[in-house]
Amino acid sequence: MYFGEMNGHMREGLGVVITRSSCFEGLFKNNNKHKGSELNLSGLYKGDFKNEKKEGTGEFTWINGEYYIGDWVDGHRHGSGIWTNKNGDSYNG
Repeated sequence: MYFGEMNGHMREGLGVVITRSSCFEGLFKNNNKHKGSELNLSGLYKGDFKNEKKEGTGEFTWINGEYYIGDWVDGHRHGSGIWTNKNGDSYNG
């Protein structure tokens, strides 16, 4: 379900998408997520999107408290970033 700005029949501008397993709030371009926050059963992602996937710079916090801040490609961590485990130990790479 989508609530937000439209351009014709396309999502464009600020909006919210709610599904059974996730909620996204942010900016849409050309009917796709562009930048915002997405909460799902695994945790919370804040950052850039491309083609409905995490892409660019962003941070993900898992429900167990671990988090990653860095680069994303095609929905996966990729490139440089910092991962911090639930004990507070950080790994840079």
